[in-house]
Amino acid sequence: MGIRGLSSYFSNRESFFQTVSLENSEIVIDGNNLRYSLFKDCPATNHAFGGDYDKYYRYVKSYFSTLLKCGIKPTVVFDGGYDASDIKIRTVMLRTKDQIRSAVSCNPVNQHKVQVYPLLGKEVFLQVLFDLNIVCIQTEFEADQIIAEMGMQKKCPVLSNDSDFFVFSVDFVRLDSVDLHRSNTEGKLVCELFDREKFLSYYKLANPDMLHLLASLIGNDYIPPSVFDTIFSSIKLPKKTKHNTERHRRIKGLIMWLAKEIHVNSAIDRLLGCFQEKERKNLKEKVLRSMSVYSGKSEPPGDALYSLLPSSLAEEFSKCRLPNWIMDIVSRKKIILQSQVECSEKPSVHSQCYPLLQTIVSLLNSSQNEVILQSRIKNTVGNMYTFNDPHIVIEELTQEERRDLLTSMLYSPVPESVPDHLLGLLLVFNYWSTKENVSPAQVYALLLCRFILKYVDPKTNFARSEKKIKQELENPKTSSNKRDYLNAMSKYVAFFHTEESLKSSSPKFDRSTVHGLSMLQSIFYFVSVSNRLLGNVITLPRIEELINGTFYYNMTAYIEKKPEAIQSCHLPSAEKENFLTELNILLENLKHLTVPGAKRGGRKKKTKPKEDKASEVADDVDYAQSGSESEFFDVQNKFSALALSG
Repeated sequence: MGIRGLSSYFSNRESFFQTVSLENSEIVIDGNNLRYSLFKDCPATNHAFGGDYDKYYRYVKSYFSTLLKCGIKPTVVFDGGYDASDIKIRTVMLRTKDQIRSAVSCNPVNQHKVQVYPLLGKEVFLQVLFDLNIVCIQTEFEADQIIAEMGMQKKCPVLSNDSDFFVFSVDFVRLDSVDLHRSNTEGKLVCELFDREKFLSYYKLANPDMLHLLASLIGNDYIPPSVFDTIFSSIKLPKKTKHNTERHRRIKGLIMWLAKEIHVNSAIDRLLGCFQEKERKNLKEKVLRSMSVYSGKSEPPGDALYSLLPSSLAEEFSKCRLPNWIMDIVSRKKIILQSQVECSEKPSVHSQCYPLLQTIVSLLNSSQNEVILQSRIKNTVGNMYTFNDPHIVIEELTQEERRDLLTSMLYSPVPESVPDHLLGLLLVFNYWSTKENVSPAQVYALLLCRFILKYVDPKTNFARSEKKIKQELENPKTSSNKRDYLNAMSKYVAFFHTEESLKSSSPKFDRSTVHGLSMLQSIFYFVSVSNRLLGNVITLPRIEELINGTFYYNMTAYIEKKPEAIQSCHLPSAEKENFLTELNILLENLKHLTVPGAKRGGRKKKTKPKEDKASEVADDVDYAQSGSESEFFDVQNKFSALALSG
């Protein structure tokens, strides 16, 4: 949920935290919170180029390896779909809009401030958990209550940065308090535990229920703070200072007021006494419902998963093998997809994946009701497409029919001479080349990146420093085999770093190159989801062994300037032959590649139908000004434009 202002209020009061060293203990982790936090902290990651997935994978693996080294047994819990009641959809849409603005503005100059979580980041994060055999669970809807209840049942701490856990009756450790360096050294997880009893005692609050009431009145994603403006107008607030935000004044003022109360029920009645009786009853129900969630006394969320999905898919969903928006398809009939680093003037890269998404929807949507896709339209969020094709019953398809269903969308007829380990990549590349002007340079850059990440990196200890590579090459103790790989890496290491001129001049940044990679990622993602739904009928590469956005950007630019360089590579002889063989297979079978030197961008431009002018004004629609989801812009509804002009 998230309680606005509470995290920053507590972060300035270190006396409410105690440093602890955990070992041989269970811990429940807020997965969504952690995956974003680790991506933000991941060193040397370039956000502007579409995703340095190899770096992120290694950083996440290092984090969990430290936990395991300390004897910590983590259970990582992720949010599922959005509540079908759309109770917090306004908050979701505002956050989606903010994410879109970041995605279309991120560049090498501002990427340290404007960060964009890449589309396949969660896939990479989960891959670490699978590789380390760490338990991960995906809930049906929002996970906060489940996480808190698991912590209570296991009698173990919850690890998160979500301000709700200051209030839940569970031991709480802030994610950003974990000291990884000390933990590695001492063999114990060094972190800070919130001392709730000390907080209650310091402010003379009678019991934890007062804290639950405080959180409910401040406002979370379900109860907007504006609802209780009347209450705060009647409470004496601390004086304004340059160090106190208005929200912090409200928090402290309410704490001081609650400190004078003994019984929580009488406190609620007094606070709501300023409202009319009918409104008072409705507000009291909301407050009590919110408080029961924090106390762990509320009814657990319903078990809707197995009634909405076949049991086999429900199990895969619970184990995080399927994305959370699968639940949105079957419950809300709406999908919200994040934006990537893209060109704002071009259509969302997801728009090139409608056939793939249609198949996913048809496999899941047994009700056959319309399913709406919501994502980026220029610089805002809107309805992009409506799916309403007939339902496909997976259980009625043979293995061959499942494979044909997927491959026929990507490449027809499927070439027989391509080895299985390369076929999935060829199918994805082929579909990509029919939607975007893809050059041989881009194919070369991606395949070379794959060979370096998969075969060279493990031999060189993931070297990314020219200085360290040089030192190892000069070291007489370095083996001849490792020397071959270090020599190869010395030729390519510069491609993993941002060119200096790009760091100070955004006009030099070729966003269309990244837009093309973002389209590839979107295609790869939906092919991957379709493949899992159909029972893994093709083999796809691991994403952290395929894409480093920075390398792709630099190598593509290099080969396009020197097309003759595509004929060879600097890989060790053991890898060079395989690389050139696979490159030739790809280039021979990809029939839609552009000729070298051709201008990249979208494929043939189509004349816009007159009624599609709605998309021209989508950028002017500000959902933030409306509390109703039904009022925001729908690109498929030509009458939306008339509503805007009224």
